[in-house]
Amino acid sequence: MFGVIALYIILIVGLDELILYRFNHIPDIEFIKKYYVYNFFAKIAIAVLLYTSFFTFKLMYHKNRVTLLKLTEELDEKNQALNILNISLEHKVAERTVKLSLQNKRIENLAHTNAHEIRANIARIMGLSDIMKHDVSQEEKKYCESKILENISDLEKITKNLSKELIEEE
Repeated sequence: MFGVIALYIILIVGLDELILYRFNHIPDIEFIKKYYVYNFFAKIAIAVLLYTSFFTFKLMYHKNRVTLLKLTEELDEKNQALNILNISLEHKVAERTVKLSLQNKRIENLAHTNAHEIRANIARIMGLSDIMKHDVSQEEKKYCESKILENISDLEKITKNLSKELIEEE
């Protein structure tokens, strides 16, 4: 814009100087008329140039502003979509965390059952079978056999309960 104003000043001053230099004689009425006409058309041309420059800058400003508004709207839409995605991911992470916690509890229960209940019954059965290998009375053998069957029955109950728990939790 400042360039256009500077150009206007240069053209007006330069035009005056050019006309006075070209007509190197004393101005007469004809010279003044020509000078006036040249000056008038030069000012009109410069005014048109200024107006079109201003209009062009205004049009470019408006176009850039519209483009910026569109880009801002697109960015806002993408930010909203990203926020929705983040919330969705947070929910999924929370759900998976709950699932993993439940699975960890199941594994702990299974490990506890394995370490204590199942192994205790197996250890009893092994101990009773070792006793039966030695010289023991018939009555003691029957007692050991009944206790072995009792422990086997307990093992069966434990495995059924574990199967039920695993099926229910899935």
